[in-house]
Amino acid sequence: MKISMTRYRVAIIGTGAIANLHIQALEELKERVEVVAAVDVLPERVEAFSRQHAIPRFYTDAAQMLEREHPHLVQIATPPNTHYDLIIRSLESGA
Repeated sequence: MKISMTRYRVAIIGTGAIANLHIQALEELKERVEVVAAVDVLPERVEAFSRQHAIPRFYTDAAQMLEREHPHLVQIATPPNTHYDLIIRSLESGA
């Protein structure tokens, strides 16, 4: 008997150095998660990160991504002083 498991839509905000550890962990869970979008304030960095990790969509604005992508989960890989606002926005969007 095969049990069906939910596959969660995940977005990652922040594509600097620590994001590589986040994406590595997500790749190990690929049967349970699908990384649907990445966000970074630096357009060239988020584009390169997304291409490297086969993430289909990338943004420079977290609010825009949340509105368009409706992720179930959000990985926040930004400097700690930005976490609170990003957490609140993510929760308010339904993530």
